[in-house]
Amino acid sequence: METLKHFTTGEIAKICGTSRVVVNQWCNCGILKYYLLPFQKQRRILFDTLVEFVKEYNLPVTKLTIQKAWEDKIWQPEQNAGTPAKGHLQD
Repeated sequence: METLKHFTTGEIAKICGTSRVVVNQWCNCGILKYYLLPFQKQRRILFDTLVEFVKEYNLPVTKLTIQKAWEDKIWQPEQNAGTPAKGHLQD
């Protein structure tokens, strides 16, 4: 099974220079799409979704910055958590 590139709300807060609370508000308002881990209430945001989000809302974050954050994350496997079950994407 292919591992999806995804980030936690905390990781996105770091990337975007904001707080986890703000990222959760973006998710709650429906402007940042996410999925929930199966049997958990933890949100994950796909790499491509984040790239689209920062473009749409003109955030001062580049795709290169997001790619670098992903590369840093994959070298820390103990922090990687789960992959989504199909059909669990939230609008």
